[in-house]
Amino acid sequence: MDVWQQLHALADQHLPGGAVPVLAGGLIGLGVLISVLGAKLARPGLALVFLGLGTSLASQFSDRLALPYPVLMVIGACVGGAVGYALYRLWVGVATGVLLACVAGMVMGHGHILSAIEELKQTTVAEFELQSPSVQAEHWGSSPREMAAELWHNIRAQSPATAGRIPVAATLAGLAGLLFGLFAARVAVILGTATLGTALLCLGTATLAQQFRPDVLDQLLGREGALILTVLGLLAASSLLQAHLTRRPRVPSDA
Repeated sequence: MDVWQQLHALADQHLPGGAVPVLAGGLIGLGVLISVLGAKLARPGLALVFLGLGTSLASQFSDRLALPYPVLMVIGACVGGAVGYALYRLWVGVATGVLLACVAGMVMGHGHILSAIEELKQTTVAEFELQSPSVQAEHWGSSPREMAAELWHNIRAQSPATAGRIPVAATLAGLAGLLFGLFAARVAVILGTATLGTALLCLGTATLAQQFRPDVLDQLLGREGALILTVLGLLAASSLLQAHLTRRPRVPSDA
């Protein structure tokens, strides 16, 4: 059972019958929306996210403040939305910095990732058959923080030098991403939304292909060069289209 088949079987275990095609269609639709209008909708979308966060945070203080609950919700929503909208460039910089820091850490530790992949290739397929939901539930107790701590412990044990370089590279990349997001927020958002939209579009398409035409999916995955060119073409098309849609109108000069 290959990776796509296992992911499809996993979705069938935890989703209602017939939900996989609907989910795949939703991913495709969302991917197209983000690829086309992601950068244009980023600022109001971020304001809506902070509006919700402000409302949620205000609800935590409803018992401590002598204000009616609806008034407190309105205040929290207004403050959260204003913070998200006014500090848009800062949040873009923070997100870009975090993303580049993670990428830098993965690049620095790529040797350990590749060695883990090689170990998987040398292991028999039977050991990686999809487990039943009850068996899966036994492994859900580990939090992302615990898994990250275990991974970091393994890297430090295998290569202390690499463990020492990863924080430095991640910090420098994070600072570079922060500055890039602050001073080139439009470009950062265009590249980020183009990447996210393309990823969702490809994931949804692959899920549909696995559902209805797995033979076609196998053929596509077997042509890595054409697949890479297609993904790069989608990224380029999304970036150019969004750059055009978010271009500032020229102010006519007085003759």
